[in-house]
Amino acid sequence: MILRLIGLTALVILGVTICAQGARTTVDVAEVAVLTPPGELDEMARYLISFEIPEVLDGVTIDFARVRMRAEVTSPEVGSLPPLVIEAYPVTTAWEAESVGWSTDWETAGGDFDEHGCATYVGDASQMVSVSLDLTHVVQRWVSDETENYGVIILLPAACGHAITTVDQQFNPPVLEVYYSAGR
Repeated sequence: MILRLIGLTALVILGVTICAQGARTTVDVAEVAVLTPPGELDEMARYLISFEIPEVLDGVTIDFARVRMRAEVTSPEVGSLPPLVIEAYPVTTAWEAESVGWSTDWETAGGDFDEHGCATYVGDASQMVSVSLDLTHVVQRWVSDETENYGVIILLPAACGHAITTVDQQFNPPVLEVYYSAGR
């Protein structure tokens, strides 16, 4: 829920309110690629998502940034399912959707990413889920030129018992919402 009060934007997510005097922009997805390990089914698939950050964000303070996406999720287990856990990490190596593979273009098979820059979504497992991942710290590092913007990699921890079978790219493609204020 977003509230607007006298030039302030208040974003309320799960009971946490983030206030910012500033603006909001939405960044459409630039590229999406699927990484699947050789000989494995889609259960181990990882999704690469890139965004071209607009110049309007150069040198601003990122108050809040999140990637929103819809994903189809499956689970081989029947009955009581564990919670769905989806993680996003900033990618540390350049890639191109038409040529990237599990072992292609990476130092580490499955993609090179900053394991300390994790954003996590936890929710109930259902066939289609709307996912929101807080990337505030990642986008701030991109716009302040602390790290290169190679996008994010979306994956599920091996022990979660679920799999992302698709990320909706046609009707609800991933989008990056950024709330920001001028200067630092």
